[in-house]
Amino acid sequence: MILQERETMNVIIIDDDASSRINGIGTYLKALIGIFKRMGARITRVGYSASCKTFVVREENGVRVILLPPLPASCYFKIMDKFLGLYIKDAEENLFMLHYSPCDDLIRVLKKRFPLSKFTFTIHDMIWTALLRGDAAKLKEIVTSGPKEGELETYATVRKSFKAEQAMYALVDAVIVLARGTYRVLTDVYKIEPEKIYLIPNGLKDTYSPVSEDVKREIRADKFLSEHEKILLFAGRVHYMKGIHSLIRCFGQVLQAYPECRLVIAGFVMDVPKVLSLTGDAASRIIFTGHIPKKELDKWLKITDIGVLPSYTEQCCYWGIELMMHRIPVITTDGFNLTEMFMDGLNAGVAEIGHRGDTDRFEHNLSGEIVRLLRAEGECRKLGAQGRLVYEKCYTAEIMYENYKRLTDALFLKADK
Repeated sequence: MILQERETMNVIIIDDDASSRINGIGTYLKALIGIFKRMGARITRVGYSASCKTFVVREENGVRVILLPPLPASCYFKIMDKFLGLYIKDAEENLFMLHYSPCDDLIRVLKKRFPLSKFTFTIHDMIWTALLRGDAAKLKEIVTSGPKEGELETYATVRKSFKAEQAMYALVDAVIVLARGTYRVLTDVYKIEPEKIYLIPNGLKDTYSPVSEDVKREIRADKFLSEHEKILLFAGRVHYMKGIHSLIRCFGQVLQAYPECRLVIAGFVMDVPKVLSLTGDAASRIIFTGHIPKKELDKWLKITDIGVLPSYTEQCCYWGIELMMHRIPVITTDGFNLTEMFMDGLNAGVAEIGHRGDTDRFEHNLSGEIVRLLRAEGECRKLGAQGRLVYEKCYTAEIMYENYKRLTDALFLKADK
């Protein structure tokens, strides 16, 4: 029998509470909880490394929330195992969904305590992507060739993390990937069987509504911006893997060719002195807002001329989806998984990264693409319109819901056979 005919599904979502509050996983979890509420499931969210001094159990909007304070790594899994055993009864209707990596030790512990339950792991990132700046070809070379004398220490770290991730994927009933590039890496390099992998891109509820030029002028006036300067907007963690260091460094080149523009960076800055040192003579034309509420980000979206997503690697970036939903032209890169979301000339302008060690070349390409689109209003309108169509076809909340419905039906149907 399929899920609708079974007892109510119990969904247990486990994540790193501290990091989820400042990155895209937090947005994802809100969407996921909404999906399972719609399915009528009972939901428990377990957040470890939370900003609390004691264990917390409470109800929030119909969701049972269990928060665990920071604990020594050596005993974390055992404590989590015993604590969850007090509140969760093993049952065939249980679905544990894990959202941080690596957690192969935790999965082993939980599967021993909850042998009737089902387990999934969602890939929001992979350790090698940061170490190799998203170079999937390099990953395959490293893990297939074996250690070499005199090689970089990074390569040994890649192999070690690769084995931990491979073990983790083997332990669960299903691996959820957000992008097709990750799917290919799992089958081609990690050798995970395709029938175990579910490709479910992120989705966003449509909140776009066009605004008049008068409203745009009011917002600009409130922010002391002129009507004539072009706004480039980046939102997300200010981290080198997001390409933000290269974006800041090359912005001076953009200003030399197109002085009437401003770069706005909305997001948590991880290393303020380092980032500020990159601004150089362009400092007066760069705005750092810090981490801002969604309502404030929406104001920036209403007056943005071009959205920037200069990452080396992503999974299925909410920022990219947001820009397409709002019909904003995008400048991005050919980084890992970004070519799955964006096609040069269709819904984005794409800057080639090239060799991962040659940041000068990447910054030259990025600044050139920015200047080109700043001077091409007609093409910007076309890219924005095409991006909206891509959003409607691939990244809506309804599409995400239907994909998770198919996943749960498949898992529970498979268990009944």
